Amino acid sequence: MAKILANYGGLLAAAMGQTLLLALCGLFFACIIGLVVGLMSVVKNRACNIIATIFVDVVSAEESIFSGEASFVALPGQEGELGILPGHVPLLTRIRPGAVRITTTEGTQENVFVAGGILEVQPDRVTVLADTAIRSKDLDEAKAKQALEEAKLHRAKAQSNMEIAKLEATMAALAAQIAYIKRMRH
Repeated sequence: MAKILANYGGLLAAAMGQTLLLALCGLFFACIIGLVVGLMSVVKNRACNIIATIFVDVVSAEESIFSGEASFVALPGQEGELGILPGHVPLLTRIRPGAVRITTTEGTQENVFVAGGILEVQPDRVTVLADTAIRSKDLDEAKAKQALEEAKLHRAKAQSNMEIAKLEATMAALAAQIAYIKRMRH
């Protein structure tokens, strides 16, 4: 009888051990599922809290040209045209001469001509540090053409490589400015 009870006790212990093991496995998987559901809830809440606007600063060495909230910014990056929406990944790049087009939160469009510079993008902010920046409404084609002709004359007389490089950069920026003015008219 003792032998039967010992066998029965061993079977009971083994069954209880398996039940306990199953219970622990169930608890473990319930915790994992709870964590996954919790993480999905956090991701869903973050996705619902998408930034609706982005703060934009366009500055040159002389002055601040534009500072305000926007819903979209487009500009000529070194490798091609860039479009920046709120929540954009961080970015630091050079920009080419051309137009910075800012769509404000009111739906109006601000255009600024830049003669190159640096762009910094953060999820909630865009900063354009321009070599030269001019509001589109302040551009003057006659002045730009005159400045281009003067730069060409100076380039013909330039001696040093540094002076030549500066004049060629100026000429490229002025040519881009004139092309931009012509595109704005049409």
